[in-house]
Amino acid sequence: MEVGSGNRRGRLGAMIEVRLYANLAFSAAGKAKSGPGSASLAVQVEPRPGLTVREVLHEAGVRPEDVFVILINGVNAGLDSEVREGDRVGVFPPISGG
Repeated sequence: MEVGSGNRRGRLGAMIEVRLYANLAFSAAGKAKSGPGSASLAVQVEPRPGLTVREVLHEAGVRPEDVFVILINGVNAGLDSEVREGDRVGVFPPISGG
């Protein structure tokens, strides 16, 4: 993996891993890779040129309006951010508590 300031590239030649957290894990479209009672769900997405987070969410069965925080390889990103092979995308809903 390349490391550097602002560098979001992951491992080359790999799928895109999308990790959905909290209630987003339950709204995903059945591409699960997690155990029962898990607070997250991993979805593997085939990389292709120009693929955005918005498109990845659609493929995973998650509505963009349900998403609050998006990270690509640990860096804050948006719905229209491009994802590439080997990227790891973390997607979080709004969370409240007290």
